[in-house]
Amino acid sequence: MPDCTKECSGTVLRFPVPAECDGMRLKTFLRGRCGVSYRLVVRLKHVPMGMTMGGRLIRTIDPVHAGQVVELRLPPDTKTAQPMGSGDLRVLFEDAHLLIVDKPAGMAVHPSAGREDNTLLGAAAAYRKEHGEEGAFRPVGRLDRDTSGIMVLAKHTHAAHLLNGQIKKWYLAICLGELQGDGTIDLPLRIKEGHSIQREVGEGGQNAVTHWESLAVGRGKTLLGVRIETGRTHQIRAHMAHIGHPLAGDTMYGPGGDGIGRHALHCGAVGLIHPVSGQWIHLTAPLPDDMRRLLEQMGIHHPDEQWRNFIPNLSQKE
Repeated sequence: MPDCTKECSGTVLRFPVPAECDGMRLKTFLRGRCGVSYRLVVRLKHVPMGMTMGGRLIRTIDPVHAGQVVELRLPPDTKTAQPMGSGDLRVLFEDAHLLIVDKPAGMAVHPSAGREDNTLLGAAAAYRKEHGEEGAFRPVGRLDRDTSGIMVLAKHTHAAHLLNGQIKKWYLAICLGELQGDGTIDLPLRIKEGHSIQREVGEGGQNAVTHWESLAVGRGKTLLGVRIETGRTHQIRAHMAHIGHPLAGDTMYGPGGDGIGRHALHCGAVGLIHPVSGQWIHLTAPLPDDMRRLLEQMGIHHPDEQWRNFIPNLSQKE
């Protein structure tokens, strides 16, 4: 796995060359062994001393040698996210490569027409500026504006490339109706006719798989643990509505109400392999107060116990 340091010109990744890669062309070593994207390799050709071995410039067709270290000098981002508002974020993990936060409900990930304030993009840029950093905004996945929970941000292209589609997520949701046991919803989702964002189950849609498990039941509602195999827009909300159990508070896929003011969905745990160190990282984010209050109204006062039983042992990779 590569080592890394931070320099004024950008991030430097260091890849030791093992014996089995001796004589391998640099391009093959970087692409096949180190997981470096084709786009980044091409870009580094135009960076002064972008790819070196033993302190000397090396071309993609040149061989690498066992015992040497290949260095990639990542240039600073040409486009950087603009700070907006406060950089007050609940940071769960941070290093030179990743910024992982607990996003509150009501905060959009990106600005949209007429809604440019209170976004994770602006808050993350402000946070990084306050800590002497700047760079592009690279969320790995997304959450709806009113979905709370863990968001992973990559600080450079190499981290974003390696993490794409590789993050495991576990959600807590509260749905209408009383469900028992568990189940899987394997139904395609498409944009609903006449709408720009709302989804529905139907032919021609994108493959979508949602696994749910009933954790607790009370007063006509169910606390669910949810794991998804695909990250489609509104996947959990649309799937649960399709089987007749929309999320509490959801005004798009259900009747709304329930005194929560948003759909009751929280990304409470993630697991991922660090894109540089190769270490397994597991993080949890506590259930927000509004969902906890709703559970108390349902007569469920200790949801953390059921939650711990649902998620696997996150201290080790599945």
